[in-house]
Amino acid sequence: MYNQEGWGKKNCVHCGKEFIALVARRIFCSLDCQQTHSREKNEIKKLDRKFPVECKACGKTFMTSDHRKLFCNKDCRSSYFNSLRPTTKEQKRECPICGKHFLPMQKRGVGKTHCSVKCKNKANYQKYKPDNSSRQWEWKKEHKWDGNWYKSLVRDKFTCQVCGRHLHRSQWKGDTRLLVHHLDGTGEHENKNHSMENLMTVCNKCHRLFHAKVNVVFHEGKFSVAGEIFNKLGIEKLETTAVNVVI
Repeated sequence: MYNQEGWGKKNCVHCGKEFIALVARRIFCSLDCQQTHSREKNEIKKLDRKFPVECKACGKTFMTSDHRKLFCNKDCRSSYFNSLRPTTKEQKRECPICGKHFLPMQKRGVGKTHCSVKCKNKANYQKYKPDNSSRQWEWKKEHKWDGNWYKSLVRDKFTCQVCGRHLHRSQWKGDTRLLVHHLDGTGEHENKNHSMENLMTVCNKCHRLFHAKVNVVFHEGKFSVAGEIFNKLGIEKLETTAVNVVI
């Protein structure tokens, strides 16, 4: 390709045309040949790096050198993300955290999933928070209420003593769980009584009924107390005597 001196007459590497090289390292007859040769060389390198990928939208296999590429063209990308939209731009959707209805404000993709940044951060925390539940569970078994908390669950066979619902530890999730209720109503207050005779296993739903408001009815000179919890416990009527009450 080169002559002995490295300059003078040469043949262009790209087009093969003969030219006079005034510089020893020159191998192209013109700048166009140099740029065209470089482009073709890069295209060959790209072809060597390409690998087959299946389009997520249409399932067609295409060749690409970008490992991030998932769609064969823009139309497939648009159709795929449109299929993921639970609502249109004008339809309200429900926030999975607080339940509030909001507009998604979507221009492309699936739009907003949460109504606010606060709900979004809360969802991310619940998703990525460290799992310390097993460690907390072991501590509660040994130490909570001198061990009577777990002993009450075992004694009642992990079954709500009001509605009869059985929930094993592996089934506890969110509000779906068992609680240990204090029969005298002391709970975690100063005059607390954590003895086994004062503890009863109930589900979360029935536990709310114990602490919910009840209706007080005055009839024929007597007060009676009514509420859903009394019906579940099989108490038909709970009466009390009125003392120093003017009706």
